[in-house]
Amino acid sequence: MKTKTTLLLGSFVLLSPLAYSQTEINITGATAFRAAAHEAIRTTLTGTQYAYNGGTLGGASQAIFKGTLGGQQYIVRTSFSGSGPGIASISSPTATVQVLDVNTTVSTNGTAASSPVFQSVNPRWSFSDVEKNLAGYPNASLGGGPVGIVPFMFIASRGATTAQISNMTTQAHNALWSRGQLSGPSRYGFNFSPDTFVLATGRSGGSGTRFTILAETGYGTNTNVAQWTANASGELTDAANGGYSGSGDVRNAINLDRSNLKVGGSAIDAVLVSYMTVSDAITISGYSPATGASTAGAPVPLSYNGVRYSPENVRNGSYTLWGYQQLYTANISGLEVTFDTAFRDQIAAYLATDVNGTTGIAIDSNLKVSRVGGDGGPVVPTVD
Repeated sequence: MKTKTTLLLGSFVLLSPLAYSQTEINITGATAFRAAAHEAIRTTLTGTQYAYNGGTLGGASQAIFKGTLGGQQYIVRTSFSGSGPGIASISSPTATVQVLDVNTTVSTNGTAASSPVFQSVNPRWSFSDVEKNLAGYPNASLGGGPVGIVPFMFIASRGATTAQISNMTTQAHNALWSRGQLSGPSRYGFNFSPDTFVLATGRSGGSGTRFTILAETGYGTNTNVAQWTANASGELTDAANGGYSGSGDVRNAINLDRSNLKVGGSAIDAVLVSYMTVSDAITISGYSPATGASTAGAPVPLSYNGVRYSPENVRNGSYTLWGYQQLYTANISGLEVTFDTAFRDQIAAYLATDVNGTTGIAIDSNLKVSRVGGDGGPVVPTVD
């Protein structure tokens, strides 16, 4: 009897690690797609519990999910830092990103990590708003491919009006971002007083969003830009070819009322203009993709080359300010492939339900166009 008990206990010890073994998935890359990515992870797993570092799960810089897939336990962690840094991270087996510690408290409804603890890991997945060659890694040996479309919008500072600025053209973009500023009424369709400065702001180098905009407008992804940044009090700084490392910083800058902008402590009559994801633009402007209306007094969303953003205008090819969202992988195998397949399916399913295209647009039969020649290439009808 004693021998039998010992054997049973021994069996329990031997089986326990197998029963509770977990497959770790670490994902990094573009911030533009994190809302869709987090929701797709949550639904890919069964019995999901999660935590996040940030105000909301959709906007979190890091998150951790625990659950099962096909009876296997998974821990999925995200750490979003931008397209270029993300591809760099998965292209090197020694590169690391900061993710939430594996012991972070999680819950079914999600727990905001008030005092987050981090771990350094080498990720094997990376989202990117642009293809790897445009991000500067043409020779990286990566798997994966596009999982959706991310649309972008131009938007002007709070305090501007649609009578003053309502549209951005490729020519206006190229003039503004090459100089950093334009003034007063101009041939580009802006209608400000002669003493008003229109100032460019936006993301720093390495941002997939920036790459996408510079490719689409034909400006040149390797051509220097001229941008300004503003701190929380509205003090403007000439950032030259630099910019903001995060999309939240761009939102905050555009959300500053133009009456608060100043240089050297002195007020300046200026309006900031930038580019951002549709999700961010809707958040700060109240823009309705269905009607084109926005909240009075909020930042002003701009049409692009005379066409306003809507999912239908993307699908029919008339609105072209968008890029493919890539999900790249590095040397995944076994249960990692199982997760990857299910994850991509859930991304497609989630995007198909997003009627406003706020987090992205599905690549499905409703999409009547495609890009040829890579990022920034012509948008042409899809051949059935």
